[in-house]
Amino acid sequence: MMRRRSGACGSGARRHRARSLGALALALCLAAPAAAQDPLEALRRMESLETAIQRLTAQVERLEFENRAAQRQADARLQDLEFRVIELEGGDPTEALGAAAGAERGTAPPPPAPQPAPPTPTARTPAPGPAPLGTLRGTVPAPERAAFEAARRDLETLGPAAGRDSFAAFLTEYPESPLAGEAQNLLGAAYAREGRHQEAARSFLIGVRDHGDTPRAAENLLGLASSLTDLGRQAEACSALAEMAARFPDAAPSVKAQAVAEARRAGCS
Repeated sequence: MMRRRSGACGSGARRHRARSLGALALALCLAAPAAAQDPLEALRRMESLETAIQRLTAQVERLEFENRAAQRQADARLQDLEFRVIELEGGDPTEALGAAAGAERGTAPPPPAPQPAPPTPTARTPAPGPAPLGTLRGTVPAPERAAFEAARRDLETLGPAAGRDSFAAFLTEYPESPLAGEAQNLLGAAYAREGRHQEAARSFLIGVRDHGDTPRAAENLLGLASSLTDLGRQAEACSALAEMAARFPDAAPSVKAQAVAEARRAGCS
């Protein structure tokens, strides 16, 4: 009786093993075609990846082309504003300005005709915002930063004439300073407070042209627009404000608010 049960169990185990081996063999047979297809599938994936890379490369090249075209247009608009300022000064707008930029940057341009200074600063002159020195303290050498802050103190405590001279000296000494854009802005503001709007326009213009990637670039365009309005050149002022909006869509809210007020004053449509 015991032997019969043992034999029955052994027979069942053998049948189970046979079924398992058959299932394994069937699985191996079914897997063989898939394994054979793997190289072809990998090739298709590589081709798809290459196509995607080519498409992305074409998109990047198109964007780079569009960016270069937009930059050329922006440069042309800024050059047109520069020509208008030169005309106001009685100069020849066809002369190239690049050679004179180094000697001119940071210096007080000679006034073509002295203008009477108002008794008090006009409310229309854009007020310089807080100095963005926090992000620059690690990159500006201590003597350079001290000279800048001394010039700003002169402007605040001694008046526009002293501040103008101090910032002109700073820009002569440190023409490539990270603070040069802000110094040009404050120099232009000092001229504007004295009623010397042509010199103010020139200083603001240099700030945009030579330091267009600094934190004060938008404010320099705003100051240029204000000076042009004060000179009776409303059309050019509106062009400067339009350029500011195009170049600096993310300008500080306070700067945008001043630009809106300036556009209203200039009668921009």
